[in-house]
Amino acid sequence: MSQKKIKRQAGSTGIGMALVFPALLLVLFGVAEAGVGAYDQKVIAQASQEAARQGVAHARSRMSTLDIMNVAQDYASDKLITFGSSDSVVVAVDRSSGTKSGDPLTVTVSYSYNGLAVAKIVNALSGRVVLSAKTTMVYE
Repeated sequence: MSQKKIKRQAGSTGIGMALVFPALLLVLFGVAEAGVGAYDQKVIAQASQEAARQGVAHARSRMSTLDIMNVAQDYASDKLITFGSSDSVVVAVDRSSGTKSGDPLTVTVSYSYNGLAVAKIVNALSGRVVLSAKTTMVYE
């Protein structure tokens, strides 16, 4: 092979790498952020379950709605990966059927997932990604 042909091939390898590398990084960061989003969804679900469990477990002295909300918010704020976002966890408690034994208690926890880079692009294109979980348990 001639010296000129070898140099031309080396240049085309650099150009190919320059085109493929950003796409590869985008996929890599996208997978990492999707993992964090899945983790945060699990945390939201567990916060909802924990708040509902504590809300229905006290037979003698029922927890107030505010106490149930605080359980979910405390659980989520301790475990969520927020990337420094100031968005807070929104908790809704439905005990409209009453608080007697056999009545349902529903706790819904929601959180707007912002992500770090790729999720911000998705949010800009399609609106906010809201993670939500709802748990219904029966009073003891």
